[in-house]
Amino acid sequence: MGLEQILFDERLDTETLHNLYEGDYEHAEVVFQQFVKTAPLQMQEIEKNFTTTSIDAFREKIHKLKPVFSFVGLTSLSNQAAAIEQQCKNGAAVNELEAGYTDFKNNFFNSLPVVQEILQKMKDEI
Repeated sequence: MGLEQILFDERLDTETLHNLYEGDYEHAEVVFQQFVKTAPLQMQEIEKNFTTTSIDAFREKIHKLKPVFSFVGLTSLSNQAAAIEQQCKNGAAVNELEAGYTDFKNNFFNSLPVVQEILQKMKDEI
């Protein structure tokens, strides 16, 4: 099975993935591995800043993680992160962010196993 077939998963933005990696298995695997290793930790930091009502720190953490989602085909999460970041910039209070953030967080935790599954397929192929 080639990288094209592995990355073709309707749960991911396959067009973005194909444009990013252009068949480079090793690069894709490194990026997916790094995401699986670091994104959950970054989400913990984001959660900590959200629950302690540190909106500026929360926005900064969201901003930092935002582009990483696209690297693993989760562009919808990048878009959600951008919307949350914009709300923070516009002065939204924690209670105004809660529904969007909860949706974002749930989507992340539902998407993480997909990324892990694709990573395992890449590892098995090499």
